[in-house]
Amino acid sequence: MEFYKLALLIEELEKISSRKELVEKVMSFLKALPEENIPRAIRFLLGKSLPDKELGVSGGIISEVIEEIFSSEILTHLPWTGDFGDTVKYLWENYHPLPPSRLSLEEIEEYLLKIAEKEGEGAREGKKQLLKEILLKLSPPEARLLVKIILGEMRHGVKEGLLLWGLSEETGIEEKKLEEFLLKGKNLEELVIEGLKGEIKEEITPLFKPFPPMLAETAPSVKDAFDYERGKTAVEYKLDGVRIQVHKEGDTLKIFSRRGSEITQNFPEINEVLKDIKGKFILDGEVIAISLDGKPLPFQELMKRFRRKEKILRGRMEIPVKFFFFDILLKGEKLLFSLPYEQRRKILQETLPSHLLVPSKVISNPEEGEKFLEKAIKEGHEGIMMKYLGSSYLPGKRVGGWYKIKKVISLDLVILGAEWGHGRRKNWLSDYYLGIKMGREFLCVGKTFKGLSDRELEEITGKLLNIKIKEEGNIIWVNPEIVVEVTFNEIQKSPHYPSGFALRFARIERIREDKNPEEIDSLETLKQLYHQQFRYKGKKIPSLQLELFPQEE
Repeated sequence: MEFYKLALLIEELEKISSRKELVEKVMSFLKALPEENIPRAIRFLLGKSLPDKELGVSGGIISEVIEEIFSSEILTHLPWTGDFGDTVKYLWENYHPLPPSRLSLEEIEEYLLKIAEKEGEGAREGKKQLLKEILLKLSPPEARLLVKIILGEMRHGVKEGLLLWGLSEETGIEEKKLEEFLLKGKNLEELVIEGLKGEIKEEITPLFKPFPPMLAETAPSVKDAFDYERGKTAVEYKLDGVRIQVHKEGDTLKIFSRRGSEITQNFPEINEVLKDIKGKFILDGEVIAISLDGKPLPFQELMKRFRRKEKILRGRMEIPVKFFFFDILLKGEKLLFSLPYEQRRKILQETLPSHLLVPSKVISNPEEGEKFLEKAIKEGHEGIMMKYLGSSYLPGKRVGGWYKIKKVISLDLVILGAEWGHGRRKNWLSDYYLGIKMGREFLCVGKTFKGLSDRELEEITGKLLNIKIKEEGNIIWVNPEIVVEVTFNEIQKSPHYPSGFALRFARIERIREDKNPEEIDSLETLKQLYHQQFRYKGKKIPSLQLELFPQEE
């Protein structure tokens, strides 16, 4: 199967608005492929380069490669499209118009694998040279597609859900049943191949195959969260740590991060903690850093464990940790995703000793929840989670049923751009444009220069330069890759930003290295918080708002 044919399909899909037509085109394309090429085609369609390896190529590296291929004069006059892939296609059409390369999907994957395997000293230059080598072999549509795959910037509307719908139409199996197969550990590529062959195998297990964790909505208060569900609700401490997923069978135990990376080596003490717990299970929980007297330490302290990979034992002594669990998704051979929270919690209590469970309580009114919140704060935690007793576990979803409440409201946002600082900060990018998620886009909700230490400013400057897309005067615009937790004291309507809102007195509390851009808060959540804030205070007069209350710091 030629890569060029996939590139043409992608461009065709981008012109289609009908979901039904999209499905028909994609399924027809996949059915015509040899079986061994279906997994590659699906990954490339979804903007994923390799099944189990990080490529380690940012927008910054691609920019440098383009600068090496073309003269700076060309780049100066380049009409930036806002899309890296479209920019590359424009350059190739005008300055490097090659015919189709005839490279196969397999050959493209082999190049990507070589790029991923470049590690250690000189890795960046090695990756650049390999990327340059392959790009110079490609026609404009192929070069465009390769860059979009590397950066995960697919804008054709084909997602996992659409493929499941197409497979359901093809096989007659309900989408919900197909989703269950994915939850049981079958990957999407396997499912499509088996579905097209008419023989989906059910003897599967999700063990040691991590899945995205269920996500929580943000609620401004205990009362709001209680009112959303209107019934008995459980409250749990919200811990300031790293989300973990623990898989265990016999003596084999693995910890996975929320992104699906194995991090067992960072927390070797987990074996001692769970060695007496027999059987097969999957747990959802959190690991926090603690002081010598057992009190919670800030999230930043825990992240040092990930920067000491070559000094795990020393890190273990300097940064002790404690594990807490709040959900169980598999016990023995039984999957528990569809069970209500109340039943899963009971099974969890029967499986683990109480000191490994996140403190929890069932409340029947908001006042009980407020007392529990105060208790959590006094014990050094950042707030509480409220979970409806009837909620099932929906991996990767943020659909209600779970709510997080903090004393200070915060949102997870992404950095879209940054300005060079002044005075003491002149060598750092220190004024950050913040973005919120709307569908597949990220819209700006203001900017801030507050919150980061000098060391963090220096580190984030390097990271931002590596994912730079373009420069405009004192501003650089970047790929939306860096997630930050931002606190603020008010949301205002603003004509200055594409989102229509601005965060007043925004402050970056921490860089969320454990989260990816797909997990940040949505514009819908921001709108809800905006309207809810007027429950407790009057609205400002619109005609005076811009004069009396400036939108930015």
